Amino acid sequence: MLKQQNKLTQMVGTIMLIGFLSGCSGYAGIRTPTYDGEPVQVDEEAVAAYRDHREIIGENKELYLKEPFSPSLNEPALDFTGEDPVLLESGQYIIGEDLPAGRVYMRGADSNFAPDQRIIHVGTVTIMDEEDHLYFETLFNDAAGIKEAYIDLHEGHRIKVVGENPEIMVNYEDPMQVDTSTTLITGQYEIGKQIDSGTYEIANVITPGIGMMYWFQGEEMPRVIELSIPQVTMTEEELAEELKAGYLNETEYQLQLEAIKQAETQRPKVNLETGDRLSLPMVHILELTKVE
Repeated sequence: MLKQQNKLTQMVGTIMLIGFLSGCSGYAGIRTPTYDGEPVQVDEEAVAAYRDHREIIGENKELYLKEPFSPSLNEPALDFTGEDPVLLESGQYIIGEDLPAGRVYMRGADSNFAPDQRIIHVGTVTIMDEEDHLYFETLFNDAAGIKEAYIDLHEGHRIKVVGENPEIMVNYEDPMQVDTSTTLITGQYEIGKQIDSGTYEIANVITPGIGMMYWFQGEEMPRVIELSIPQVTMTEEELAEELKAGYLNETEYQLQLEAIKQAETQRPKVNLETGDRLSLPMVHILELTKVE
């Protein structure tokens, strides 16, 4: 999954181009838009799904689902058990034999990139079920990956850790005590248990790359949400200060003000129902605001 980054980036660029063209009501078209020299066939349903929810549907969805997901991703979330922590290093582990099952908080060891230190800890953690279906995968690293994750470890699943001197601590208690009703990190969550049901607006996203959310609703094939929101460089108050200081003229002020207002109204929304499961493979911070 992590190796698909370049393909995903290209595909997202295509959708953003299509969304831009469909959103320009006055666009008459001098010629048919192309991508990689091929005509772009506008899928209005896909454009609407991406505009409203950042959801990937249709043929492009296959780019995000190269491996079959484990049916365990639809099972109820587990609880923290209070077991002693376990350190994962390079190797393979069987849950229930080498370490206990249960909900865990994983954290990768800190790296030091200073030339006189050069202490590097990089570890890709891949979890597969008994049928060799993908359950979870993420990269623990200060520079290119994430540092912490909430994972449900099911008995019988296999964990594989590869990398450069990986050290990943598995905690069976929650030291963070994060309010996951509004703030999520890499990991897995059940609606109705860690997150209240309702309609949420994606208010802020920080990821090491293109962030994805896999949204399971009782089916093996999840919905796929790209974690991105319209970005603005300043608030309305800051913009007003720029105008007052003479850094902007009235026309520039009005254009930027309109952009800020549009960004606020175009934040994607998701309607999360009790029993739904979310899987976030590479996310530093995902902030949700409940609107209904």
